[in-house]
This record gives sequence, C-alpha cells and structure tokens, in this order.
Amino acid sequence: MKIVKIFNLLLLLIAILLLCVNRWGDIFLQIDMFNPFTSISWSWLFYLDIYSTSFSIVVLLISTSIMFYSLSYISLEKEKTKFFLTLFSFILSILVLIFSFNISSLLVGWDGLGVTSFLLIFFYHSFKSTNSSLVTLTLNRVGGFVDYLFNLHRFNNIHLKFLL
Repeated sequence: MKIVKIFNLLLLLIAILLLCVNRWGDIFLQIDMFNPFTSISWSWLFYLDIYSTSFSIVVLLISTSIMFYSLSYISLEKEKTKFFLTLFSFILSILVLIFSFNISSLLVGWDGLGVTSFLLIFFYHSFKSTNSSLVTLTLNRVGGFVDYLFNLHRFNNIHLKFLL
C-alpha cells in the first residue's frame, strides 16, 4: 500500500537523523509561523538528540509491525484507507510529542494523539467502541490539562506555587 511506503520512508528519514545526531550532536529545529492578518507569530521547537531519535526508531519499528499486522484484518473493510490515515496520524502525533521542545508543539502532539486515539477506538461504530472512545477522549483532556499545568513552569519559567 501507498501508506506503508510513506511510513517506511519516514522510518528511513528518522534513521538518517539518528546518524546525523550521532555524527554532529544535538539538533534544534525551529519552525516559525506568522499570520499577516492577525499579526500573530508562533514558533515550534523540536529537539533531536540521541535519546529522542532512538526512542522514535523503537516507536516506528513497533508501528511498522502494527501496520503490517493490520493489513490482514483490515483488508476486508470498506474504510481501510481512513483507518490507515488515522493510524498514520496517530504515529505522527507520537513523533511530534517525542521531539517537541516547547509548550505549543507539546500540546499539538498531545491533542493529535487524543483525537486520533478517539478515532481509532471509534472505528467500528459500535455501542461499546463509542463509550470507550468517549472515556478515552475525556481522560486525554484531563491528562492534557494536568500536563499543561506541570510543564508550564518548565517551558515558560513560571513557578506555580499552588501545585507544590
């Protein structure tokens, strides 16, 4: 399938990044965005070191085996392209979460992980999967709020004394 080829290309890219990190040291990647209509600037920081790239290799190897395994039981489904796109978005959200270095990219990765896990659990549209996906979405929102509170002081140097 085309998605599996794209995923293998992503795995190769992460492996090349791992070699670059081993050769030249840590890599910072900054993506700046600016909206001229609202004059809002926003930047994402990604940090690639030996630990994050090694962990991403493990995540991508496990994800590749899951994709190949799911080819056997999803092949008869009508919406298999939607399933694989959602699974690919889930893995991409994990990678954003692994490499994020500021609060905005961390929250985008966490929210992407929550939405895609909701969609993956809700895939079969049964009563049980609907209830399970809503529980997952609720717990993800609570976890995102707690994560935001605990990481706010780390990323923005704000000390939240009421949490200590």
